[in-house]
Amino acid sequence: ARFIGDDVETQATFYILTAMASKPMQLAKYFCTGCLPEEGMYHHYALNVPLYTHFTSPIRRYADVIVHRLLLAAIGVEDERSAGVIKNQDLEELSQHINNRNRAAQHAQRASTELFQALYFKDKDPEDECCMADAVIFSLRTNGVLVFVPKYGVKGPLHLKDKDGLVVFVEKDGTVSHTSGTLTRNEFEVVARSTRGSTAFRPFQHLTVRLSLQKSHAHPQSLTFTLVAAKPYKPDLERVKGESSTPARTDVVKEVQSSSTETSTSGSSRDTTTAMGSEFPELLCEYGQSRSCDTLYGLMEVFREMSLAEV
Repeated sequence: ARFIGDDVETQATFYILTAMASKPMQLAKYFCTGCLPEEGMYHHYALNVPLYTHFTSPIRRYADVIVHRLLLAAIGVEDERSAGVIKNQDLEELSQHINNRNRAAQHAQRASTELFQALYFKDKDPEDECCMADAVIFSLRTNGVLVFVPKYGVKGPLHLKDKDGLVVFVEKDGTVSHTSGTLTRNEFEVVARSTRGSTAFRPFQHLTVRLSLQKSHAHPQSLTFTLVAAKPYKPDLERVKGESSTPARTDVVKEVQSSSTETSTSGSSRDTTTAMGSEFPELLCEYGQSRSCDTLYGLMEVFREMSLAEV
């Protein structure tokens, strides 16, 4: 799908509408047709078809290989490509195993993304301009809202009530403070009420938020969102047409990689040179393999070591 426009507001709206449309969808699962009592349970919600199985080139997903083997068995092909007819119980167990591996891969991807975000904001000053961003409300909660930040493509909770029970109050200039009051939520909005007045927060409303890293020795570090003003963050919205508000992916990766490289090599290079001799750097440059941090696996290992060092 393509955006109707390339401005920040249109992109954010497109993301939110897509999220709302897909919210009723259940997570797709593999199953054996012989183990479900009704054909109505075969229906694919997103594609709106009564029967569906993906049938792509069997080079990525093991489920594709299974489908090809079953088809070969169904049309009577008996060679090394066909595993023969698989019993329903065995096929159902295999389907559940594939589902479990698929969920594990999704969890790993999510954890990797959260780790990368934590590394990017690790040494950032919360008052730095890069930590200020425009956010769009896309869901309502009893204690606040969920927001999407187009600048970084991240989303998360924005609490409208602090730990002391104080709710946000919006001043005339749009900035916020906290005062005693209550939060009420209905189908269309979350309302913060106090003796000073009331403010409603609705889906698609733009806010100015500050992103910071919440450090913890007991839990993984995570991004937190703090409400700065109940109005759009103009620097993000006033970009010229065609100019992306999101930092170039390569620039962000280079910044994190540079930081991780300095951390991982600051102490090891001197030790290696001492042990291997003064000519080791030249020999490594001429005959050695690529630096481990230049590979994806090596970069993830650096991330892991940095997170352990922080604890």
